[in-house]
Amino acid sequence: MDKKLFAVLVLILGAISSGVWLHNTSAASAVLNFGDISHYIQKEGDVSEPALPQRIAFVGDVMLARNVEKVQKKYGNGYIFAALPVLSSSTLLVGNFESTIPKVHEPTPDMTFSFSTPTSSIASLSDYGFSHLSLANNHSYDKGSENFTHTQEVLLQNNLAVFGDQAVSATTVTYAVLDDQTVALVGVYAVDGMPAMGTLGVAISEAQERSDFQIAYVHWGTEYELSHSSFQERLAHALIDLGIDAVIGHHPHVVQDIQQYKGVPIFYSLGNFIFDQYFNADVQEGLWVELSFENDVPKYQLKPLTARGSYSQTRFMSAYDADRFLATLAKRSGEDLRGGILKGVVGKRVAD
Repeated sequence: MDKKLFAVLVLILGAISSGVWLHNTSAASAVLNFGDISHYIQKEGDVSEPALPQRIAFVGDVMLARNVEKVQKKYGNGYIFAALPVLSSSTLLVGNFESTIPKVHEPTPDMTFSFSTPTSSIASLSDYGFSHLSLANNHSYDKGSENFTHTQEVLLQNNLAVFGDQAVSATTVTYAVLDDQTVALVGVYAVDGMPAMGTLGVAISEAQERSDFQIAYVHWGTEYELSHSSFQERLAHALIDLGIDAVIGHHPHVVQDIQQYKGVPIFYSLGNFIFDQYFNADVQEGLWVELSFENDVPKYQLKPLTARGSYSQTRFMSAYDADRFLATLAKRSGEDLRGGILKGVVGKRVAD
């Protein structure tokens, strides 16, 4: 089968596996239109085929409720991304959507934690370039199961691939197609304890059959702790033993250390990407992890982020600040990774 056609079929099958498009026709239409996959197919008379995306980037928590909603209303939906460079069309972007989009929206009061995001804010995510959003987090059911479904539908209608749930389900795995790699994204919720590892193992096994590379994108850990917990380590090792090729975490709202197990990298927490926490520097800093493949070997580029001095307007750190941030991160990370982290890179997988 032609490689580009296979890539398109993987995208469609990944969308079908979410199960969301069964809810209504509009959601189904959004799934089929995800990422405008029509441009991957060569048309009669075309001289060459446009390339598929070359890399996939991961960020942490994305929350458009509470004060983020206020600043978007005051300064415009694009305000929160205005300090970031335009995202290249060759880069897919994955984040953790930390909210619900209810049918009836009421602004979230300050200092409360049941998040409601208006439908009107969601276009800003796809406009910036997000491609995939996880709902495997502790806020996806803030407004009940009916509004969880509505959240899935609204995201899909905005050309955002949705994956993950608070339990292992048909939505746990989705797929991202790069130029020569199919990457499985496995949304895992583990705030309240271990997920159902038997069922999750089956999902990972199926993902291995349908993809070249599998990434667990995990919601876990202790909030505001800069180092990972023993629980996170135990789960990360279990996921890797099941065949996962990289573990990328979120939920603590700060950037945690980076380790590896059997040569597989574990990014314990990427911190906040878009959030309304301003009480210290750690919660206003995050990490952008960008995966690419060189001769089928994975390489992760680390790009520190900050929103300091602004209300939820994230930007990449200056070279000087990034060097200082990476030096601090390297000190609390695995000794075998420190040299690479100082250079902003986590390198190839070593032999088990």
